[in-house]
Amino acid sequence: MDAFSDIQYSTNGSGGSSNIKECPFFGGISIKKDKRMCQGIKFCQFTDQEFVNQEHCSVDFDSETFKKYTQQQDINSKEAKTYT
Repeated sequence: MDAFSDIQYSTNGSGGSSNIKECPFFGGISIKKDKRMCQGIKFCQFTDQEFVNQEHCSVDFDSETFKKYTQQQDINSKEAKTYT
């Protein structure tokens, strides 16, 4: 699934970043959270319209789209780190 390689988010300069010392979502590690205001999306004419019409300001981690995306990212990561 290449859903996230054929879509682009436009942001403005508002927002900022903050440091979080123990992020519970990532198992208690320190992270830097960056937040921006979305101004809309641009997408390839061949992008799946179901994906284009979804909410883009938040992530439903239980959605089929997110599950497919993370599964594909795992596959891509394994392929990139596999040497023959």
